[in-house]
Amino acid sequence: MIQSNRHRHSLSWLCRCLGVSRHYFYYQCKTRLEKKVLKYAQEIQAIFNRSYQSYGTRRIRKVLSNQGIIVSRRYVAKVMKALSLKSKYTVKRYKNHSKEVNSVLIANHITAKFYSGHKSKCYCR
Repeated sequence: MIQSNRHRHSLSWLCRCLGVSRHYFYYQCKTRLEKKVLKYAQEIQAIFNRSYQSYGTRRIRKVLSNQGIIVSRRYVAKVMKALSLKSKYTVKRYKNHSKEVNSVLIANHITAKFYSGHKSKCYCR
């Protein structure tokens, strides 16, 4: 009722007439949004688990569209965040670095000497 008359009257006046606090009105809007976000949560979680936690938002969206469910990639991301699902490939993995450094001096076989006659030009003799 408040939402349908909100364009005519101020929110505080509508809430005062109905005896509802504004906080409660915004809380109800938030819970409706959360219910809407979790509409396809079971399907997204099933696809994610079937892929051994390797699918991200784009691939899950593609699988859903193949099943006939049209949702955006950002919607899938919201649901994955709400369910705290994270792809294995999203997490940065440790990469072993070689301990040797290329510290061997390289000989100057050309023995070129450079000089500059002007700031923007460099010549070799």
